[in-house]
Amino acid sequence: MRRTPLSFGIIILFAGLIVFSISNRFDETYESVSVEESNAEDLSYGEWKTSAHFEKGETIYLAFLGPNLVMVPNGDLISGTVMINITDPEGEDTTFRVDFRGSERPAINITLISETEGLEVDDSLFGEFNDSPVGFGGVTSYEGDYSGCIYVFAKPLAEAYYPPDATLPFMMFWRLVPIRTYPNSQLLPVGGILIVAGLLGSVWAVRSPRETQRSKRK
Repeated sequence: MRRTPLSFGIIILFAGLIVFSISNRFDETYESVSVEESNAEDLSYGEWKTSAHFEKGETIYLAFLGPNLVMVPNGDLISGTVMINITDPEGEDTTFRVDFRGSERPAINITLISETEGLEVDDSLFGEFNDSPVGFGGVTSYEGDYSGCIYVFAKPLAEAYYPPDATLPFMMFWRLVPIRTYPNSQLLPVGGILIVAGLLGSVWAVRSPRETQRSKRK
């Protein structure tokens, strides 16, 4: 066994493993894909519902159009509140309260009122996601149909928030698809070469007979 070549082989092998590990590091972002079949439907005026089918473990986002606050004065501060349920396939509701303050780009406060096992709520998705309207989301725990329902407390308030015309309030489910990018992918072949070289060098060093020096008698 040759100790010096073996040491170099092990060093090269570990260097290759480190480079290989760095090359596999990734950044994860989400691409939002609207679920077209989840357009809003009328229940009774003041309640609107949408639904879509999801697989278990999907990240979903329920986006909706905020209320019209121009016609809803509350003292000196224009404000409005809506309640939204996301119902899982088992019929259990995850409930949110959404408060809007101000008429021009209103401040938004989302409060989780109740949570169920059917949706693992992710508060990093509260607010505005990408270019979608305000909403919230989480990870589904079941496979099946999830529905979202937005409602207000009285018909006059509903008519002020969402004037009764031919257009239903916008409300739609979005599917968030994870996208991984590997910024150091160019290091992958380098790491592979170093690993192979380190392994070959180590094997050669172990199998090679050790050199001995013979002293000559005078």
